[in-house]
Amino acid sequence: MRKKSFLPKLFIWCLLLSLMLPNLAQTEQAKAASNEESMSFIINDFEIGDGINQFKYFGPWGVSTGISGLHNGDEHWSNAANWSDPNDVYFTVKFVGERIMLYGITGPRHGIYAVSVDGGEATEVDAYSANRTFNQVIFDSGALASGEHIVKVKATGKKTGTAPDMQIDYAEVTKQVVHATGIEMDAEPLVIEEGSVVQLRASVLPANATNKSVVWSSSNASIAQIDEQGRLTAENAGNVTVTAASLDGGFRAMREIQIKAGSHFLKGAVGTTDMHYVKANLFDDYKRVDYEELSQLTDKAWKGSAWKGDRASAQLVLWTTSKVQEQVSLTIGSLVDHKNNKIDASHLTAHFVKTTKAARGNPSQGKPQELIPDILDSAEPVSMEKFSVQPIWVSIDVPRDAAAGQYTGQMTVQAASGENVAFTL
Repeated sequence: MRKKSFLPKLFIWCLLLSLMLPNLAQTEQAKAASNEESMSFIINDFEIGDGINQFKYFGPWGVSTGISGLHNGDEHWSNAANWSDPNDVYFTVKFVGERIMLYGITGPRHGIYAVSVDGGEATEVDAYSANRTFNQVIFDSGALASGEHIVKVKATGKKTGTAPDMQIDYAEVTKQVVHATGIEMDAEPLVIEEGSVVQLRASVLPANATNKSVVWSSSNASIAQIDEQGRLTAENAGNVTVTAASLDGGFRAMREIQIKAGSHFLKGAVGTTDMHYVKANLFDDYKRVDYEELSQLTDKAWKGSAWKGDRASAQLVLWTTSKVQEQVSLTIGSLVDHKNNKIDASHLTAHFVKTTKAARGNPSQGKPQELIPDILDSAEPVSMEKFSVQPIWVSIDVPRDAAAGQYTGQMTVQAASGENVAFTL
């Protein structure tokens, strides 16, 4: 009897299996890729700086606002008539993601741009069209490796139409979603005084989580309130639990807060003449001192110098904690040196500084406004709400016949509650 050989069949099965495995691997890879969640977000052309998800402009650029058809109504543009060298005219966008698309207006005066990603070879794109057309894709990077990138868009001086001008409206970035896996916050119990304002912080994990939003809450708002930025205001004595929850996933971290009874509710300190002192720092376009930072100040002695016939100025700052202060008044005395030479109080004036509304850009175009202390008001008594800030401007006019020396004096702030703050000048 002849023995049957299984070798040919075994060879065929091995061949089929080797052909199937790559297809199976490709199927699994495709399935994994399809399970990756991505999101898109806008970087407006007015988001300017050196940081992530910001534009930065080089050379002569102009801006327009309140234009219908533009994202957020604004744009940046550069007119070739203002260029000395096209190579000096460009903008960059730094971002984290896997793709970027640049949107702008195409038109008869828009030229050819050179676009590069991460310092690579530049690609020329033409922003010309016979008619001005809004919301057009000027450049699409296609798929990029996940991570930080920078795109550079430079003038070339080349044109298809009547001019090589440049214009940009906004960028759209696509990035992979990284979901939160937890949240952490200092768990050490915190002991503070009634009327205190402290900043609490929580971190969503992992560090590269897409949605880092935190929802804050207090177990008893009558004892302590906490705002959406995590700033805690101690209203009354007692104990509360503060909870920080990640918006993505609802992970929670908690901290116990003990609030002790306060003794002083009207406070003050010496400021500087080159700073605005405000209750809240709403925008980051320039430096202000807000309530949280202000409440750390303790110096009540001002020092300055001036020539005869000159004027010296000082800015002092008052703030209240958890109680309203009525009829807050100012009393300022004469300055005296160690030889009993005197600069009479009539040469010293003090004004409460009144706030006025100010905006970044044109308020009629929806630009944000805030109250800025900028007007020298009278010295008539004022009322101060809870957790409010009140600057005081002091001017010292040195008489021309004043004796040279080191002078000291005092200004006292008194409230109807009986509380007072004494400043040394």
